[in-house]
Amino acid sequence: TYGSAVILPAGQIQSLAWQIPSLPGASPWSPESPTLYRLIISLHRNGQVVDETATTFGFRTFTAGMATINGNTVPKFLLNGQPYFLKGYGVVSHLPVVNDQAFIRSYLQKVKDSGANALRFCCSVPSPYWLAETDKIGLLALVDLGTDGVLLVGNTGLPKVYSDTAYLAETKIEYTTIIRSISS
Repeated sequence: TYGSAVILPAGQIQSLAWQIPSLPGASPWSPESPTLYRLIISLHRNGQVVDETATTFGFRTFTAGMATINGNTVPKFLLNGQPYFLKGYGVVSHLPVVNDQAFIRSYLQKVKDSGANALRFCCSVPSPYWLAETDKIGLLALVDLGTDGVLLVGNTGLPKVYSDTAYLAETKIEYTTIIRSISS
């Protein structure tokens, strides 16, 4: 539990940010060990909770870098600083996609059981249901900032990329599994 009191006069707005130095014993998220944590933020007035929000998150880094494999230094994807090989499937999101939570959970579990560690969402941003389940089950979500088949020649596809990027930043940033890419 981490807490800090802030007193605001009525009608004032203030943005707050906390830097929590460390979480002893925190485990990184990976497809092999999808460790998630829950953050709850509460607003209290006179000792009573008047508003509360919560989010689920995990700790992970995903970068491209150099790694030594069998004595050779080669470019690799790195998950939590370790070389990582992506194995997965693709979902073409511009086709009708079922947002039934039981269906999503079942579908993603079958993908995971097949040995996959990633699922690529092509052409559009998936719904929160899909992303929440990839977090829980342990699948990296490769989210294309799709141009719906429009090449980025002459900036014709850029408005779609910009709108997808804004949508991800505003509504999906809390999902641990998302890896963003641009495709055409």
